[in-house]
Amino acid sequence: MFLSLVICSGTNDLATNTATLAFQNISKLVTSNNHTHIILINIPHRYNSTNTNTRNYAIEKLNKKLEKLIKISPHAGFLKTEQNKKLYTKHRLHFNRIGKQYLLHQIATNIYSLFIYKTTSPISLGWNKIETLESNLLNRATTHNRKAPITRSTDFLW
Repeated sequence: MFLSLVICSGTNDLATNTATLAFQNISKLVTSNNHTHIILINIPHRYNSTNTNTRNYAIEKLNKKLEKLIKISPHAGFLKTEQNKKLYTKHRLHFNRIGKQYLLHQIATNIYSLFIYKTTSPISLGWNKIETLESNLLNRATTHNRKAPITRSTDFLW
């Protein structure tokens, strides 16, 4: 069974001086649920209020902290939404229909990428080439034959 959790917090969740509390709560949730794949969506900008500069600065700062938190968590992903005013309603606080469809498409693409079977082969070290370099440098013959490493395509797959 595969579990996935999408966290989308909005600008209403960020009142004054609650950015640190929001970060602490989200970081606790991400670190305690290491058995679940978590997709964290960035907090969108506000375009509706008069002091948008201070609020948007706090939102941008929190988004950078959340992105750094997600980078160190192997079971989590960060999804950046596009900051386009055309994706918002007339009052510029919520996504309009096109914005919601765009966000849904991004979430679906992110979840779908988890199910793609990745076939990567390990990098071969090429020991035969090193052996010829060593024999040329040291001018001595080796008494045993080295074999090339066996590469398997099923190593280290999730």
